[in-house]
Amino acid sequence: MKKALCIMLALLMLTSVIGCAEKGNTDDSSAAITTPGASVDDTVPAGDTELKDSVPTLNFGGEEFVILMQGDADDIRDTMWAESVSGDYLEDAFFNRQLYIESRFNVAFIKPIAKEFNQVSSMLGADFSSGDGAYSLVMNQMYRSGADAIKGWCSNWNDIPYVNPKNPWYNAATLDCSIGNKLYLLVSDFSLSYIGQIWMILLNRDMADDYNIPDLYAMAKDGSWTLEKLNEYASLVYEDNNKDGKKNLGDTFGFYTSVKSGCEMAAWLYAFGGDIGTLNDNEFTITLDSEKNIDILNKISELALKNPGSYDSGSQGSDLRRTIFPSGNFLFATAQIRDVLFPEFRSMEDKFSVLPLPKLNADQADYVTVCDGGASVLTAPYNCSNKEMLGALVEALSWYSYKEIVPLYTGIGLENKGVRDAEGAEMMRKIIDSVRIDFAYMYDNSQGFVMQLASMVASPSTISSSVRVGSKVKQKYYDGIIAAYVGE
Repeated sequence: MKKALCIMLALLMLTSVIGCAEKGNTDDSSAAITTPGASVDDTVPAGDTELKDSVPTLNFGGEEFVILMQGDADDIRDTMWAESVSGDYLEDAFFNRQLYIESRFNVAFIKPIAKEFNQVSSMLGADFSSGDGAYSLVMNQMYRSGADAIKGWCSNWNDIPYVNPKNPWYNAATLDCSIGNKLYLLVSDFSLSYIGQIWMILLNRDMADDYNIPDLYAMAKDGSWTLEKLNEYASLVYEDNNKDGKKNLGDTFGFYTSVKSGCEMAAWLYAFGGDIGTLNDNEFTITLDSEKNIDILNKISELALKNPGSYDSGSQGSDLRRTIFPSGNFLFATAQIRDVLFPEFRSMEDKFSVLPLPKLNADQADYVTVCDGGASVLTAPYNCSNKEMLGALVEALSWYSYKEIVPLYTGIGLENKGVRDAEGAEMMRKIIDSVRIDFAYMYDNSQGFVMQLASMVASPSTISSSVRVGSKVKQKYYDGIIAAYVGE
């Protein structure tokens, strides 16, 4: 990929993303894209006076900004921070972001500390007990972070200055996870782990042409991209390429999914307008047992296991997803945003498009998806020694990432095989903006229903009984979380 092409692509991604974002944002064709070796002044997005963080001029005297995050050295490099400019577009964008933050606030944005997610939790707990205040910000697995917050190890984001979760660089749905005025987990465009693990659907455009599939971009835009259409088009495609009379890899299919993945099944549940429970006035009510939700789970099972064009891998994880769709043998595939950055997608012969997960029907108001429960969310360590710096930097980093990093990150994947048009960028932003994170999903911690959805979908005859049997235990679990928050 040529450097000039990527810079042109990033410019296209930025103008399209800003144009389709919510809250009345306007197109900004003059937004700056940095290049390797750019000066600090060059890294400031230009020409947009309306869409910007409201953090005032602050000087923190060179104080270190210390992030504790899940992952390893590769995760630091791929999603967060860079030692210097290197010629890699994301790494250079990270470095320029660091320069901007350091210059604007007079801080030292040092290399994050990356550990396995359970170790991150242990280190946060030790910091809480010791009172050391060693970390400015913690970015750990969503489900593990929820458990840590219940223990009192985190501060309320609503008490942190400058952070405004209603801004478009945060997932506004996290406000639905508030109990009273308490918000402990924050989802921001600063977390590429969160962006990368959002569920969506891929379309093989070459196969779509072969099977006379209509313009699905147009359907997604006008709201007619539904489960009925996915079932219809997926059912058109099955070829027993190895002539063994069995459905297996190497054959050609209309649709790929992994029933074994609880988070993937949760994505489909929410995509079709379903939910696990509702939180109102500090009271949680399980709704998975409703007739609507039971029907949705059955429809997911029918799509995955009974559609003649569907293939269920019986496995899960990105290692399989990185090869399944690039094989060129699937018309549609459930995927995460980060999947399209794998080298296998770079070398894929066929062109592809990204689409939101379809609605249940055309009457459903919006497209909906979720991010994987393993994605990183932001928590404020209880003993953080400078919460003003924390709030200022989280707000500024989230805004900068929304304007500069996320369009570049998604653009690199979209550039693959000719998806360089504004429609592709618009679909990607539509997918990102469709993420729903409610109380039941955010605090599942593998003790709610999410991980059980896989076995339910795999055995549809037991869906109702499984929900009924599990509801009492799950209700008690969620009631305990609320009690911990309200201090009862």
